Amino acid sequence: HLSIRRQRQMCIRDRLYFNSTYFGAGAYGLRDAAETYFGKEPALLNLPESALLAALPNAPSALNPYENPAGCAKRTRLVLREMMKYGYIGNTEFTGSLAQGVTLKNGRRLLLE
Repeated sequence: HLSIRRQRQMCIRDRLYFNSTYFGAGAYGLRDAAETYFGKEPALLNLPESALLAALPNAPSALNPYENPAGCAKRTRLVLREMMKYGYIGNTEFTGSLAQGVTLKNGRRLLLE
């Protein structure tokens, strides 16, 4: 029971962190960031979109994809590469994500290759 309680506390703490994290462009929290950058709910994000959001808390203003698409794409590639390195995704998902790229809410396309 202690491990379940500890796991529940970690999940709550993680949710609180991601609900208050700044993602740039005035977006606080994962839900707000998904809407700001992609116009969708977090559950509907694909892998490269999720990687882009994971890249932003490192430097949200500097990596804002609307203001710095090249820097944001570079950091998104790094996130995807690290996900592959640590076994979260395979090579096929990595190369597929790079080829797919990301389309922002304003229609701008970020090339990841």
